[in-house]
Amino acid sequence: MFQKRLSKNISQELERTDVLGTELRKHLNFMRPDGLPDEWVKLIRDDEPEFWITDGRPSWRDYIKTNRETIGIGTRVILSTREHFYNLGSSRESDAWRASPFRPGSPPSKSEIFIVDAIEENRNHGKLFVIHYSPVEYWQERKRKVCFRLYDDEILNFDKITLEDAEYYESNRLYRKDYLSLLSTIHWIKLIRKEEQSLEFEFTKFIAGKLGWDEFGYPEIRKEINLWKLKNKWKRDLTVDEAKAVRMILKKLSPKEKENG
Repeated sequence: MFQKRLSKNISQELERTDVLGTELRKHLNFMRPDGLPDEWVKLIRDDEPEFWITDGRPSWRDYIKTNRETIGIGTRVILSTREHFYNLGSSRESDAWRASPFRPGSPPSKSEIFIVDAIEENRNHGKLFVIHYSPVEYWQERKRKVCFRLYDDEILNFDKITLEDAEYYESNRLYRKDYLSLLSTIHWIKLIRKEEQSLEFEFTKFIAGKLGWDEFGYPEIRKEINLWKLKNKWKRDLTVDEAKAVRMILKKLSPKEKENG
């Protein structure tokens, strides 16, 4: 309503002045911009997002929408919701269904990576992604993992977010309106990515030493590491089974194996 009043007032003021000549009188109507003569008035639509000049990257909301479309069974995910799941121990509370039939003492952490173990279609809640985690009860971590159900807008595909992506969206001022939901998620992803990158760098040096390669062979080793982590339906990291990773990657990169390939 304010914008309409403003447009009407501007139109009236311009009709009363001779600064722009008299031909504009009785022709200006900013309430109907499509009816303005092009030779007299050129509208600059720089306040509309679709006309903004960007660096070519998608907005944060478009980015996470595309990211979530890639989530399936076996995907490594991280929680992206701002909500904290309280009162899981009582069947009378609204969040209790997420962990049913268990009564865990604590919810899953937002600073951990989880695997999507199953996808459920629930009559009351729709499509749900099931993860398993070890809750902390009475200051001790429970030995057996329990299930937890999440909506698709509460998780992100961790393996589709690079360290470069995390640093870009954390520091870009264009998405300040999304900071409440963005920062709590992307900051942890950045920290986990840096930790994982450091681990993989040491692992790359170890493999290179075993093969007798110098640093020029690092890109090929890193490529094989990514294949080992992501090529299967069930995604994994190097902390899951490092001995198996060493054995398989060395076999793949050994000169004899490469000649046969």
